[in-house]
This record gives sequence, structure tokens and C-alpha cells, in this order.
Amino acid sequence: MLSGNTKRNFTASSSSSSSSLLVVVGDLKKHTTTTTTTTTTTTFATITGRRRGTRKTTVIRNNFNSASFSENLKTQNNRKRPIIFLDIDGVLNRTQTAKQIVIDEEKVLILNDICAHCGCEVVLSTYWRHFEEYIAYVLERHDCTEVDIVGRTNGKPHLGDSVKHDLHVNQNRVEEIREYLEERFGENEKDYPKFVIIDDKKVVPEKHEWFNRFVQTNHEIGLTNERANRVIEKFE
Repeated sequence: MLSGNTKRNFTASSSSSSSSLLVVVGDLKKHTTTTTTTTTTTTFATITGRRRGTRKTTVIRNNFNSASFSENLKTQNNRKRPIIFLDIDGVLNRTQTAKQIVIDEEKVLILNDICAHCGCEVVLSTYWRHFEEYIAYVLERHDCTEVDIVGRTNGKPHLGDSVKHDLHVNQNRVEEIREYLEERFGENEKDYPKFVIIDDKKVVPEKHEWFNRFVQTNHEIGLTNERANRVIEKFE
């Protein structure tokens, strides 16, 4: 859960029964056999309630087998990660419409915390979706290293008059998301990963089957810790 300036410590570890690869997170006090050791330290800055901490990752390879490692990597890459379908105006800023891409640092850091906690990927459903590479660059400039933008939904980009409220967005956006999921995962919803739609407009009607996957923000406030907790709860 995210709340204000609450300090959050994230610790993860994984191990394999195979002797070819072992990953340990944290302090490792004793090794019996070590051939290669790589240590990576990541420090999180403190900006508007952001977490502070140090994460250590130690990778140890004993009797490394390339075939086994490749198979494990293939399995990991095929694993379906949760998805956030992301709007920008009214979510990552405090405006309903804008004439250019506007990013509020406080809001993108909250998004970064969600992605770090849930291990999810981001698909752009915003009107700004056709600026996918630029948005990824802006987030990187804000040190949002956990936000992985993997694609965008189909639909019209921002046009000269599209800063005005789109009367059809309430119907179109959810269908664009469905089209994306079908193209990527097939028509069987059982094959879909967990996903959450974040938007300031009511793009998912209350009686829609996906309403429980929808988190609506207030465009005058944008993404908050309270809304972030709702997203996390829907992924759990």
C-alpha cells in the first residue's frame, strides 16, 4: 500500500533447484562454491513521498549450463505480466485536456511505485499514444525506471480539435482496449493477464464486465496514493 511519505522496503529473492543459476537479493553472508559474483546496488531518491532504500542483487553461477539457462529465460519471457492501460491527461497531470504532453513529477513517481510493486507493464490508451517513444523518454528523465511502456491501443491520435472533450471516448476506449487484448492474447479472455484501466473519464460503464478493472481519477487531482492502492488491490 502507498501512503504519503510512508517508507516502503521491497525485498525479493528467487532460487532454482538447478545448480546452474542462483539469484539472491539482500546480504549474502556465506558461500560454499562461487565462480562468478556480480553485485548491483540501486538507490532510490526521495521525492514527494518516494521510497528511500538500497537494493542489492548478487548473482552466483556454479557449473553454468547454457542450455538450461536459455530454457529458464524463455519461460520467464513467456510469462504474462499484469498490464496498466494508461491515460495521461487527468492521470499524470491535473488537467482534463492539454495542447501538449504535460507530466506532473509527483504523479509519475506514484505510477513508478505501482509498477515496482506489481511488476506490471504499461500500454498507452491515452490520446497521446502515438507519442509512445517520447512519453517513455520523458518518464525516464523523471527516473521512472520501473515503468515499462510496451505498446499502445489503436485509435486516433491527438488532432487539432481533440483537446476538446470527446463525446465518444466513453464507448471507444474500452473497445480499443479489447481489440488490443484480442490481437495480443487471442479472443479467449481466460488467456488475458490481469489488467487495470486508469482514466479520468468514465471509459468503463458501471454495468460493464470490466468495471471492476477500472480506476477513475479526478482530472483536477490526478493519480493519488489512494487511487494507486486501488490499482494494487485489483492486481492482487
